[in-house]
Amino acid sequence: MNVSITFDDGNMEQYERYLPVLEMFGFKATFYITTSQIGMKGKMGWDELRGLHDNGHEIGSHTHTHPHMTMLRPRLLEDELAKSRKILEKFGARSFAYPAGDYDKRVVDAVKRHYESARTYTDKGFNTSGSDPFLLRSADSDMLGRLRDREWAILVYHGPNTVPRAHLAAWLLRSKLHRSARNRTFLSSIRGMAKGNEISRDDAMGIRGFEEVCRTIKDMGAKAITVSQGVDSVLGGKP
Repeated sequence: MNVSITFDDGNMEQYERYLPVLEMFGFKATFYITTSQIGMKGKMGWDELRGLHDNGHEIGSHTHTHPHMTMLRPRLLEDELAKSRKILEKFGARSFAYPAGDYDKRVVDAVKRHYESARTYTDKGFNTSGSDPFLLRSADSDMLGRLRDREWAILVYHGPNTVPRAHLAAWLLRSKLHRSARNRTFLSSIRGMAKGNEISRDDAMGIRGFEEVCRTIKDMGAKAITVSQGVDSVLGGKP
């Protein structure tokens, strides 16, 4: 069993709050960076990216400006991919993540000219030896209980994300993580923190929930790998 933990958008919160949890469990992750935003307020800068890379984490591309790729004209589509690849060249970027999971055949064909693999966002499921490296499926954390030997789950995190309380409640009901006594206690604390019509999903449950997911991965005996490691080991090598 293999699990990849991925982070989109290069948010500083991922470095400041999520990275210490990864280090606690000894896990390496893949960080997909929107290159035009490097160093902007709330985003990671070059020092953070170098630190991640030097410590064995993978740096991948999330385009240059995070557009809806299916809406781009051919030249702009090529520019988004070429610019991001050039900027991340020093980190040996091999993998890509479609912004908002937006792709079609034209986009996939363009990505193939610049990268070795690509992760989707809304296509849910596990990956196996027969998976298309440019249509890698992502998984929700509550799917991990169904992961089997020789399968590969790719989890996706973003960081700060304010959602309506009703949406958060629906997500919690779908999640199997709430069934443990430890998490029932934690969910009770969420109710006390919720004020107004909205609640920050990450502030309320992000790090605690992420710790639980990492602990689940460890307890399952699954191997935590980067996306490119998964392409090499699960899919049988570079496409």
